[in-house]
Amino acid sequence: VGNDTEHDSVYPVLPGQTIDFTGTIEASTVKAQMKGIESQFPNTTDYAGIKLSDISSSFTATFTIPDGMTLPENLNKDSVRTDGFSDTFTVSDVSVSGKTVTVKMALKDGIETYKDLQEAVIDNLGDTMGITIPGVKVNDDFPAGDTATVSGTVTGDFKAHATKTETGTTKVFAFTWEGVQKPEGMDATANSVDDGILFTVQAVTPVASKLPADMLVGANTEHDAVIESAQGSTFDLTGAILASSIQEQMNKIEAAYPGANHDTIALDAIKFSFEATFTVPEGMTLPSDLDTSKVKATDFGDGFKVSDVKVSGKTVTVKFELSDPAAIKTYSDLEKIVDAAGGTDGWMKLTVPGITVDNDAALDSLLTIKGEVQGSFRASATSAGGTHKAFSFSWTGVQWPDGKDAVATDDETIQLTMKVVAPTPTRASIEVEKMLNGRDGETVVKTVSPRTGDNAPLVAGMALIAVLSGIAAALSLFIR
Repeated sequence: VGNDTEHDSVYPVLPGQTIDFTGTIEASTVKAQMKGIESQFPNTTDYAGIKLSDISSSFTATFTIPDGMTLPENLNKDSVRTDGFSDTFTVSDVSVSGKTVTVKMALKDGIETYKDLQEAVIDNLGDTMGITIPGVKVNDDFPAGDTATVSGTVTGDFKAHATKTETGTTKVFAFTWEGVQKPEGMDATANSVDDGILFTVQAVTPVASKLPADMLVGANTEHDAVIESAQGSTFDLTGAILASSIQEQMNKIEAAYPGANHDTIALDAIKFSFEATFTVPEGMTLPSDLDTSKVKATDFGDGFKVSDVKVSGKTVTVKFELSDPAAIKTYSDLEKIVDAAGGTDGWMKLTVPGITVDNDAALDSLLTIKGEVQGSFRASATSAGGTHKAFSFSWTGVQWPDGKDAVATDDETIQLTMKVVAPTPTRASIEVEKMLNGRDGETVVKTVSPRTGDNAPLVAGMALIAVLSGIAAALSLFIR
């Protein structure tokens, strides 16, 4: 795969990744046997004088993939790639049977003399000939830590009648070849080259870690005391994750390529996802029209976006992902996106607007909102020198200690608690209530002067009281 023969260690892969498998043949043996024809015609310098008839030569290679992998659809002669065959051999047939691909190569037409064969084989063939099957997929459900081994075979043959025109001497040549595993490229799991031509992959196990997270109302983390919220009031709830923790894990990719130019580390099979859920208790209601346009993302940078918002009962689920994963070609591309997230304080925030404290929520009751966060990132990285690594990280959000709920009973549950209080009456409603209650003369209306020296509010207050007094008197007459 690429330049990796999987000799020193199994090849790391990711579920869902596609791989191009290449089978190679050393051409030296073929060239040496072709030269054997020359030895049958000693003292010959004019190889154009050796005519060839009934000539044929072919190679047949098979690739058999294991369970856990899937061959691409519609494999054909045009999709299979060759290297080092020059125009001497061409793909004549590609067939698929179950898990096995068979590729046949045939010698080109037009070879009539040994000189033609000499140029086609000895001069034009590369030292190594390769056949590549592109796009073999590691199944999405391939378990982490599991291995799978691709096996291959290769056979070849050559036959021809060679006649020296000058003497009329005819020789019949017939060669067959069977591929065997090169010792220096032997599969890391094999005991010997006799085990066959093999290539083993292993799905990497995600590195799991905890991600500091918090919930806030405005800037209040509700760490020192529960937040008081009135019946019928609404508030915006913010969930936050500490992006610096993600950035620290990204640095592990860098560490695998010490001193490498980040522009030269190619990334493939990139997958990133985050999912946050907020569950409100009885006594609170989520807005019914939440969607991606209403949930606000703060300090995500341009590289991330909210991709989906769903409300189910008391729970809202928010998903966010990379804005344009196809644009991430190198580690430098990824680095810029991750470094831009988190703003100046290192936090990425999602705000769900318009959560309501129900009008009939019990006074003095404590209502606790709970949150969960799950995230993952994985990518395959290959340096300019061919060093291949696969990375997989997973994150589970846990409560940031400095924002821990004032009434929390454990250290890791992400939660925020509110205490239900009665709505605060307005000044005008208080005055009206006093006047209405005092219509029988039992209550005396009092006004409080402003604390400033400005008389305008006092005049306005007196005018308002005069109007309200008139209303109260009118009501008093009507009632009598």
